[in-house]
Amino acid sequence: MNLDRADVMLELAVDQNARQMLKRGIESGRFRTMDVETTLAFVVGATIAVMRGMLEGRLDSTADIASAEAFLGVLGVDPSSAAEIARRELPLS
Repeated sequence: MNLDRADVMLELAVDQNARQMLKRGIESGRFRTMDVETTLAFVVGATIAVMRGMLEGRLDSTADIASAEAFLGVLGVDPSSAAEIARRELPLS
């Protein structure tokens, strides 16, 4: 898999939805107050790093869950809720 410019492609793919979800989470009080643009850049960079680590075999198949848990913690979600959310089944569509 070629990850050249993957950060740009991922950012374009998630931009509007991710921005709206972050803003909604902050406004509702679920997430702590933070700069949305910086947080999006952080998420994209971390996601690419985890993907690369999994593809290179440095991270195992559970790295996606650990990454989601860590990100939710950064957003201010308490550890037990972050663990439960990160392990939820993803919707099919």
